[in-house]
Parts: sequence; structure tokens; C-alpha cells
Amino acid sequence: DRVTKREMIGVTACFMALCAIQFSLPPILYPLLIYINVPLGVASNLPQIVTNFQQKHTGQVAIFSNFLKFLGCSIRIFTTVSLIGIDWGLLVNYGIGATLNIIIVAQGFLYSAETERVLEQEKRKREQLEQQAVEEEAST
Repeated sequence: DRVTKREMIGVTACFMALCAIQFSLPPILYPLLIYINVPLGVASNLPQIVTNFQQKHTGQVAIFSNFLKFLGCSIRIFTTVSLIGIDWGLLVNYGIGATLNIIIVAQGFLYSAETERVLEQEKRKREQLEQQAVEEEAST
């Protein structure tokens, strides 16, 4: 699906408005801008965590990539403390990211048997549908 011209203009206008707001802030507020990432990080992972919990399986979620994100956040925590010191804005962001990603990884291990069963069931359904399509095509 292509992005419409209207959507492109809308996103560009929002980006320009955000930039204008950011650059018009007094410099004393700049350190607080890092905290804008916290709700974005939570909003990107929390729905997946809740869905996994409700379904009791992780579906096609790539557990390894979440592990790598956890590892990256953990390394950033260590390097921030080592090189910069205690920067709460960075540490809160990386800490929340690490926590949310390790929860998804833990769910991957906890729900692995059910995930395997669900994926196998979906595969069988797909194969049946493909077989039906072949049979219908052959009969016409």
C-alpha cells in the first residue's frame, strides 16, 4: 500500500511542529526532552506483553531480537554509568527498555510449548487452504 500525499504532508507538518516546539523551549528544559522516549518505549512493547499474557503464547514474535534489544539496553546502562555517570534520563530510558524486552524474552521461554502448538496449528490450516485452492483450480 502506498502512502498518500495527504499522509506525507500530515507527517511532515507534525514533524515540523515538533521541531519548532523543541527549538522554542528554553535551554533549561532540554534535559527533560529525553523523558519523551519513556511513553514511546512503553507504548511500543506493552501491548505485545499484554497480548502474549492474554493468549498464553508469543505467536511469531522474534524472541532473539528482543533478547538483543535487552542486551543492547543493558550495555548502554553500563556504558552510561561508566562513561557519563548517573544520568537519570538515559538510565530510566535504557532501564525501561531492558525491562520490557526481558519480559518478552521470558514470555517466549514460558510460553514456548504453547507457541509451538499454535504455530503448528496455523501451519496445518494454511496447508489445508492451499490444498483446497489447488483442488478447486484442478476441478475447473
